[in-house]
Amino acid sequence: MVRAIAHFYRGDDESCRQSIGAIQPESAPARLVPAIRAMLGGKAGAPLTAVAAALVSRAGGNPAALRRALEALDHSFASENDDRILRAIRVALQECRQNSPGLVERLKQHILVRSMMGGLEKNDVTSAMGGAPGDDAYYYRLFARGMEETGNPEDLAVACGVWDDFRKHAVWEGWFAPSGAEAAMLYLHMASVLRKIPGELLREIQRFARPQKKGVCEDLYFLFPERLYERACALDPHSETFSQWMEWATWQSAWQGRGVAEAWHKIGPRDR
Repeated sequence: MVRAIAHFYRGDDESCRQSIGAIQPESAPARLVPAIRAMLGGKAGAPLTAVAAALVSRAGGNPAALRRALEALDHSFASENDDRILRAIRVALQECRQNSPGLVERLKQHILVRSMMGGLEKNDVTSAMGGAPGDDAYYYRLFARGMEETGNPEDLAVACGVWDDFRKHAVWEGWFAPSGAEAAMLYLHMASVLRKIPGELLREIQRFARPQKKGVCEDLYFLFPERLYERACALDPHSETFSQWMEWATWQSAWQGRGVAEAWHKIGPRDR
């Protein structure tokens, strides 16, 4: 039985079947055989008890069927056919609910991000999934990385806004402290993403992103490299952190470079 379980999780279905076939019918482990057969996608051989049915559901049900559905979904994304993608999403979520219900939320998050990277309408995807996924730190990190991978300059700006959402949720969920080195590293990463956007386009994005209504105040620090570097250096006043800020500032103007140098000297007068 131990070998059968090991083969099952390795995806070696044939060896798993051979192992359970060698179990004596009158032995105690034999009670698990129908459940494992059901998880392999075959006939259980006997009606499943309530406990065995719960085990099948929790252990992954029919991983082969779910794997095929996910492979079909992956191929559908490559086809760039929206209708085909939406059909594949429905099938994949149906199989996941049946065979691995504990993975449904994570799968929804991955599907939504992949769909948005492909330019699909969010409402259509949400409908095909049977509802939107939860928006936790994991989701926002996944979303931010997805936007970065497109390479589109405007998506890079979106990614920085999503990284800010990740920061808020990560702090709330206890991933890291709001004023620690992890937050500083995140600010540096966001600044490095903004540096990939052409300067003129970034300035245009900054102008259009500002609130148009008077009295509306929204902190859009994540669209301004200088503010990101300033935050990072305030949290982690290390020479390497300041050197990244200095490198960016000197490319902007001598005036900005001098301002950073003065701030750096004030914090670390012995740095060179």
